[in-house]
Amino acid sequence: MKAHISLDTTRSEIFNPYSLVKWALIPTAFISANLVLFLLFVFYSVETYLLFKEIKGHYLKRPQWTSKAVLVFVISFFTTLISPFAIARFLSTSDGLSFAFADRLILLITSLVVLLFWPISIWLKKRVANSARTKMNEKKGLVSIGITGSYGKSTTKEILASLLQEQDLVVTPGNTNTEIGVAEIVVKKIKPETKYFISEMGAYKKGEIKRITDMIKPKYGVITAISNQHLSLFGTIENLKKAKYELIESLPNGGIAFFNNDDMNCRELAVKTTNCRVIKFSASQEADYKAIGKVNELGLLEGTLITPKGSKNFTSQILGEYNLVNIAGATAVASELGIPLEEIAERLSRVTNPKRTMESIRLSDGTLVVDDSYSGNEVGVIAAIRSIQKFFDKQKIIVMMPIIELGAESTAVHERLGEELGKYECKIFYPQKDFVENIKKGLEKSGSDNRVTYVDSEIDLVEKVKKLRGEKTLILLEGRVPRRLRESLLKDRVK
Repeated sequence: MKAHISLDTTRSEIFNPYSLVKWALIPTAFISANLVLFLLFVFYSVETYLLFKEIKGHYLKRPQWTSKAVLVFVISFFTTLISPFAIARFLSTSDGLSFAFADRLILLITSLVVLLFWPISIWLKKRVANSARTKMNEKKGLVSIGITGSYGKSTTKEILASLLQEQDLVVTPGNTNTEIGVAEIVVKKIKPETKYFISEMGAYKKGEIKRITDMIKPKYGVITAISNQHLSLFGTIENLKKAKYELIESLPNGGIAFFNNDDMNCRELAVKTTNCRVIKFSASQEADYKAIGKVNELGLLEGTLITPKGSKNFTSQILGEYNLVNIAGATAVASELGIPLEEIAERLSRVTNPKRTMESIRLSDGTLVVDDSYSGNEVGVIAAIRSIQKFFDKQKIIVMMPIIELGAESTAVHERLGEELGKYECKIFYPQKDFVENIKKGLEKSGSDNRVTYVDSEIDLVEKVKKLRGEKTLILLEGRVPRRLRESLLKDRVK
């Protein structure tokens, strides 16, 4: 929330002219309460019209309706509904002033309801975590694998799950990587016959990964990479490294720590690890397990796996050359778990990109969309931009979101992204104004003729992109593109 409030877009939503006019209605109510009631009626009518327009055009941003979200909404709604009458009764104010004041309290009311549920949420989380901990303690023979990192953890997790191909395998789905998320999977999915459990682990502060490891007791731990993602939350890279390293510190003497040797921070952590065996994987450095290769004429990865048990050529259905290191990491874990190298190579031939991670999608008019909207970090964005250059015969359209939670590095990172975009011929659409000036500055530094088109209306953006579509067009969805915008851009995808 702190990271979002620091964005220009969020601040403009709270302090825009329309909002300031509503604030002005409060003192106006002392002059003419009836005028304020009339103006509020006009405002609400306009807001209702715009709401139905968004619903009709399928552009309305909708929350994920969890049980907690439903409760917060219902209580906030009815509290907001009765608030003007409560203000009028207890403060003896006019109806105009009561409604104007209640309107401005909506954000505060919702925040207080969320705060009210906080201790209840903590209690429920502890209850589920304790159940998961008990279940894992009772489960004998289960091989628990933890995967963390600033980026690459979800892709490595999905590739590893495909390589193990066990019916008695449980994997945390999607971006489920918090203590409560992992605990719920353990409680609901782990069965007596479960052989492997692969858990993705994320953190917004130190101590969170430790709580997950205390619960699932991993024998194998993988750190995919450590970068400036979430730097605003941790303050320094050192704090970030300590948080990720909690996974390795939890491993038993007979466990194995897997480190990405292409990443400088991972190399430093590998050197200090003495509590268990260390294995390094890489796509470009010396390592125990390597995946070297190239992108073929279809844009897919192929190459050679080099392991202590021999070498083997492989093909895949995976886009993005930077995924070689994720293949190397998954191969290292699978091989150490006893999967023969021949089977690993054969299974890799059927592995595709996880959803929204360089996912290849065809639209009905032949347009190729590369959906990389699962997350966003500097290394990943640059790698994605470079990857689509392999499609030489296509014009490149990039719909790009800013990267948040970078703290003091935000300006420099977005300038570097602009410089990278300036190296290639492409059209850039930017649906959020945060850091757009830094992107432009980076483009100017590179001497590029590329221009960023800032479009704050999702309807207009979809229409502008639609005019450029065709068999000779590639669209890259980069960063955390909003769900409704993504669905609108992919409306006529080929099933």
